[in-house]
Amino acid sequence: MDDERQALALEWACGLSGARSHIVNLSTHGHNDRVAYAAAHTAVIYDKRTRRQTFLQVRAPGTRARARAASSVAAPGGGSRTPPRPQGHCTAIIAIAVSEDRALLVTADGGADSLLVVWNAASGRPLRSVARPHAAGVAAVAVAPDGTQLATLSSVDAGDGIALWDLAAALAGGGDGSDDAGSAPPLEAAARTPVPAGDVQAALAYNAADPGELVSNGPRRAYFWRWAPGSPHLAYISPPLRAADFRQAVGDFVASTFVPGTTQALTSTVDGDVVVWDEQGLSAQMGTRASDRRAVKVMRLHGAAINHIAAIGAPAPAGGRPAAPSGRWPAAEAALTRAECARATTGGLVVTGGADGLVRFFDPQLRLCAWFEQLDAGPVACISFATRGQRCAVAEMQMHTFVAPDFMVSTQAGKVLAVPAASFSATDADAADAGRGELLVEAPAAALTDLAAHPLRPELLLLDGDAGRLIRWDLAARRAPRGAVRPCAACAAPADLPTADCCRRRATVAERALPRELRAMRLALSRDGGLAAVGCECGRVLLLQGDSLEDAAALRHTRQPIARLSIASSGRLVAAADGAGQVLLYGLLPHRGLLRWELVGRYHAHHAPVVGLAFGEAPSGATRLFSLGADRRLLEFELAPAAEAAAGLRAAAVLDLCGAKPTALAFAPPLPYFSAGSLDTLLLVADEAFKVRAHNPDHAHGTAAATFLGPTFGGPINRLLPFRSVADGGSWLAWSSAERVVGLAAWPLDGDPRHSMAVIAHPGPVRGMALSFDGRKLVTLGEQGALNVWDVDTAALVDPGGGDALALELELGGAAGGRGGAEARWAHLVGDAALVEELRDLICYAQVAAQPQDTATPYDITGRVPVAALPDLMRAAGVFLSAADVAALHAHVAFLAALAPADDDAGLGEGSGPGEACGPGGAPRPPASAAPGSVDFETFLCLYANHRPTEAVSLAQIEQAFATLGASAAKGALPARRLLELLQQGGDAMGAEELQRALRVLTGAEHVEAALPELVDARTFASAVLGFESE
Repeated sequence: MDDERQALALEWACGLSGARSHIVNLSTHGHNDRVAYAAAHTAVIYDKRTRRQTFLQVRAPGTRARARAASSVAAPGGGSRTPPRPQGHCTAIIAIAVSEDRALLVTADGGADSLLVVWNAASGRPLRSVARPHAAGVAAVAVAPDGTQLATLSSVDAGDGIALWDLAAALAGGGDGSDDAGSAPPLEAAARTPVPAGDVQAALAYNAADPGELVSNGPRRAYFWRWAPGSPHLAYISPPLRAADFRQAVGDFVASTFVPGTTQALTSTVDGDVVVWDEQGLSAQMGTRASDRRAVKVMRLHGAAINHIAAIGAPAPAGGRPAAPSGRWPAAEAALTRAECARATTGGLVVTGGADGLVRFFDPQLRLCAWFEQLDAGPVACISFATRGQRCAVAEMQMHTFVAPDFMVSTQAGKVLAVPAASFSATDADAADAGRGELLVEAPAAALTDLAAHPLRPELLLLDGDAGRLIRWDLAARRAPRGAVRPCAACAAPADLPTADCCRRRATVAERALPRELRAMRLALSRDGGLAAVGCECGRVLLLQGDSLEDAAALRHTRQPIARLSIASSGRLVAAADGAGQVLLYGLLPHRGLLRWELVGRYHAHHAPVVGLAFGEAPSGATRLFSLGADRRLLEFELAPAAEAAAGLRAAAVLDLCGAKPTALAFAPPLPYFSAGSLDTLLLVADEAFKVRAHNPDHAHGTAAATFLGPTFGGPINRLLPFRSVADGGSWLAWSSAERVVGLAAWPLDGDPRHSMAVIAHPGPVRGMALSFDGRKLVTLGEQGALNVWDVDTAALVDPGGGDALALELELGGAAGGRGGAEARWAHLVGDAALVEELRDLICYAQVAAQPQDTATPYDITGRVPVAALPDLMRAAGVFLSAADVAALHAHVAFLAALAPADDDAGLGEGSGPGEACGPGGAPRPPASAAPGSVDFETFLCLYANHRPTEAVSLAQIEQAFATLGASAAKGALPARRLLELLQQGGDAMGAEELQRALRVLTGAEHVEAALPELVDARTFASAVLGFESE
């Protein structure tokens, strides 16, 4: 509901959350056209008439405020490890409920950081919220029939099993939806009671005739709860249920409801039965009350599990129900008895929905009144009714005629149907056909494993490996194409009348069935969309024609699962990486006058999982293939021999990368044509340290050309997709982490969090990501088939708010003593004003130290420091660089010089942000001629912000280092002599004198032998040598 311009704005959410697939029918004027449901962690209201989705979101802080928060909450690496907690659901919504008059909508999620939100159902605005309503999240929600109370169940046994919340008091004076949930007074629990014996409950329902009574059930027990106004606790009874009492086994419970007009309650089971509970009456045993319920019988209503059971009341009598001064239902008045309330709600029906796909209606005596058996949409999960302008949905049998409002049905297949109730009594064929329901919402599949975007049209290919389906999805229509038929030249049959077997194979291209036993895992499309590759768990690679999805080849040369796939731009080469670190190359090669797919060769490239496999084109146009492993090895493969089958695959170059473990690989977008590096091939490598390093594979030793602080929202980046924006014409990177978060970052990177952004796209793992052919849509894939389509507006990051951006620059400039905005920006990102001033003094000292000391001429303080002094300045700031880090630092200076404008002395003046590689009016700036010999203070702060570690060295890391060096598993210790030998070998080896000098400074010992005990473990080394405080 936020109108602020966003770089990533959710446009469409496909799919329903969970197997229960709760929906709420919000139709209030006879039209069966408005429904609310949960799509993962997002609550959605869909309007059939406008065909639009409204996403229920609490108004979040603005883009600029988010950037400021992310940059000011400084971890050791200068960035926030997680984005500021959004004021909305972060985990999957478990429960959704609505008041009887459809005025209030309630959503709740599970997990430790759960949230309960009450929404205005008409406007979609939040009214009130509760953070952590239960310690372990919410399992079920129910709204009282009079709309003044809310009940919740805890998802696990955490000592707060059931809670009641007073909606009337919380919404007094604030029910118009004008207030944000974050600023309004929170709801307060009126009563809490733990569930006895740790019997976790999963379903909850109010008694429409008596809002002070509720029923809940878990898999094996049902509880009847009663609350007296003013009491902090609920009384309860849990009747025993023994199979021997009914001479049959009773399956696990699913859901419960009260039977309208009676004292009975029903609990459905996974076997298709219902357990009938009724008051004991005169047969009550000693120690129990006559009003306590017991199981009286078990009845079979469905042939499969009854996933949904609910009651729908009868119309009020002609005289109306007795009015109450408070405006509540009669049951809310203490003077009215339960019997009087029951008489006020006589009649009504019980509705059930089963895993057999059937919807059935029963009268209070459980006699079948109506049935809808033509839905053909999968197991029924939930049923919800329109209100027809009345206070609540009502139904009854009138003169043996079924009369009920229209209703909606959700299924476990991810579909929502609108069903007209009158279709049950219809006699003409068209009206009877309406009993099948109108499809409102459709999920592509219950579970998807991967996706790929068509490069030439708004279309996706979706892979459902569990069900063995390859689905074509129309992004514009937001559904699978209907009736896509191709003509067959073999029999010259009309395109829409396939007759021969070949026609039947070509008849539809909307979906392709795959053998389920193959367990397809990975999917890739060629640049022209003419070839699709599917990687399977058994090691097979299936190649399909892009349009017809017909088989092109089935190849299997490994028994390991296919982990990565990539297709060359020509469509004639396909690379695959398996779970054992092996890279396989396939080519479309001549064979007996024809072309067929053959194995070119395979190469055991990595001894750790392959995290990146990419074909790309160098600026010269040559096709290149690279693989990246978690073993820090980056390989390029020779493609020249790929013109022959079994020619073999060889590594043309192997680069051993330094630093943290890599997590993603992508070809960088081209640099501006006027820059010195415009003809270089750059590879982007993301790692676990939240760094993104640009590598030039043509340079010796694999030194990174530049090191950037990547987005630090969520976890490390595991996917990178470069693209060109149609909004501003610039180059950008779409990225995702393994869990929850996706985002955008401007290219070239600069480490400024304001030039990147992130959203919580899914409540769990992000299984896939793809960009539409025009770069306007980003599609992300989560668990349970959740598919989100995002509008991409990069201009919101280039100029996020116009005047607000200028105000922030002026604010930062004032905070930095009125200095330039760019310098102030980097000083702000460092996050420590005292450190910045100390570094400024050190810069001045370095300038003085670099000039002759035995002269009377004044020192020339230019504000620039020699590049050779940068490592010492970094160490003075607490960043201790290895030899590889120093080389990367110098390479980064040269990289910045190549991008900087020519009118800057060293090519490193202001303008390192996105879009600043152009001069006034967008004219390109000429390249710098060479790397500078000095840098200014602003550039140094930029280097410091990008190269410092994102987190301090921990004791666990030192213990891991000792284990790697060969410390004993029992004590985790090394002999001091062995440790000193290792410090003088391999890596950044230290000389004997350097080692002695370092130990003297650290420990004060004059001799090396005295600095360390005979056996050194990680804790001793950290405290006695490095000076770490004890953890």
